[in-house]
Amino acid sequence: TLDEFEGYTMEKDENERETGIPYSLRLRVTDATDFDDGRELQIHTRMSEEYLDLQRGMPVCAVLLSTSQKFQSLAAITDFCIPDAGPCWVGDYPYLDRPALEQLLVEDEELWDSFREEGRYFYI
Repeated sequence: TLDEFEGYTMEKDENERETGIPYSLRLRVTDATDFDDGRELQIHTRMSEEYLDLQRGMPVCAVLLSTSQKFQSLAAITDFCIPDAGPCWVGDYPYLDRPALEQLLVEDEELWDSFREEGRYFYI
């Protein structure tokens, strides 16, 4: 869990100070509400104080890449957004135009409603 990182900041990263390598975070993202079913992808990124509020079960918005038109297999994931945590963006490099994606989510009523239903909080 992230509890052990309470008070963490990138500027005071103990691991980086001692070893020269910053703490890393590995997150597992599944495409099912039952964590034992469905496909999963993992993303690795440098630890950041932005990630301290992440909790298991929060809905995620991501751009998935696949070599299959039916997405039977997943090839890659770019950075992704977790609306319930801010929104919080996770990923080492911003491949997506984040403000444009946030605007798209807000303007697409059906998509935005599905996020509100899956999420824990109500969005204005």
